[in-house]
Amino acid sequence: MDAPDRVLASSRSVAREQGGRKRFYRVEGDEQHPAYFVKVFNLPPGPGRLRYLARRSKARAEADVARRVRERGFDAPQPLAVGEERCRGALVRSIAVVPGLPAVDLREKLREPGLGDAPPRGRVEVGGPLKQARHAAGV
Repeated sequence: MDAPDRVLASSRSVAREQGGRKRFYRVEGDEQHPAYFVKVFNLPPGPGRLRYLARRSKARAEADVARRVRERGFDAPQPLAVGEERCRGALVRSIAVVPGLPAVDLREKLREPGLGDAPPRGRVEVGGPLKQARHAAGV
């Protein structure tokens, strides 16, 4: 796990940085999973790392959230792998590998016959659970 960014840098992957501490890769997959997502959570050096002596890494916490979302009946990807790198017990980085799932485009869902005629409250009842599941999964 010395250089996950170097290993993942290839013509088959697309990298996106979020907030400077999280790198998000989309890697082409196989027939079973057309794409895999690799999330690398880096922690900057300093006293902030000490908080993670007693806390789970972001990768493990995200896996727990996805499990709870699935338990409530929504589709959420189950991580294929979660890893942590620690130095003297303090978290340095964590990594999660998640398979891509087919997604439902909310705009298309709202255009379905009969749904566009629904009062605004009806739209919220349909779109609300989808938005809530995405929010709980950290998407």
